[in-house]
Amino acid sequence: MMQKNNLLLLQQQMMAFLQQKPNTLLEQVIGTKKVSAEKRLAIYSNAYHVRLLEALQENYPALHTLLGDDDFQQLAWDYIAAYPSSFFSIRYFGDQLANYIAQSHWKEIHPVLIEMAQFEWAIRGAFDAEDTPLLTLTDLQQIDPSSWPMLQFQFHPGLHYLHLSWNVPQLWKMIHQQEEVDACHQCDPSTLTPERQTYPVVWIVWRKQLRTLYRSLSVDEAWALAHLQKQACFAEVCQGICEWVDECHAAERVAGFIQTWLEEQLLVQAAPSGASG
Repeated sequence: MMQKNNLLLLQQQMMAFLQQKPNTLLEQVIGTKKVSAEKRLAIYSNAYHVRLLEALQENYPALHTLLGDDDFQQLAWDYIAAYPSSFFSIRYFGDQLANYIAQSHWKEIHPVLIEMAQFEWAIRGAFDAEDTPLLTLTDLQQIDPSSWPMLQFQFHPGLHYLHLSWNVPQLWKMIHQQEEVDACHQCDPSTLTPERQTYPVVWIVWRKQLRTLYRSLSVDEAWALAHLQKQACFAEVCQGICEWVDECHAAERVAGFIQTWLEEQLLVQAAPSGASG
């Protein structure tokens, strides 16, 4: 037990050292004439932080392209200092990058950076989301028609819903396509023109089998999806959708959305309000 406690203490001291918090790690490292204890720790620290930089580059390739190597590296070092890694898996490092940009001087460089970070993190999250059994048309057909007014839906955990004011998906697509054509070179940032939309547009990002997809939504579809995600029932959504369509066409309109979402594999469950799932 003493050895286990000593190992745990050493690990805690190492993490404190890497995160530049008070620690006594130097006292426990043996140096030599060729390599001092300070230099040994510096080598380890540099390798650790470079790996965090690489993780951000992997998670945010389009943001990297927009900023260029030097600015992206500086952003990464700033972020690492502000948000030291707290995850067991490096895959999740960078989860607060969009928030950090929005709260720091980096937003002054260009506001499109915030939305690009949000979009790329959604792409990552959609791809890595857990597998979940999908709702099918047959499942819906087996539901008693009298239960439909109170029907509620559960969406796939990989679905992400974004309000974007800039042409971020188009920029991301251009960068991604260029990288596929020439894997050795980044897309030239001078060919990319951020454009602000007249009004924010709702986009969804999700995974269909092994493909990560994204598309924009009409205003009424975005409203319906958002309210169903909040556990509004079918009848409530039909009533609300009357802001855009005639009452006699509301149910048909919402049913059309549901059919599209089934085809896109966005839905995982449907049950009347109060029913056990």
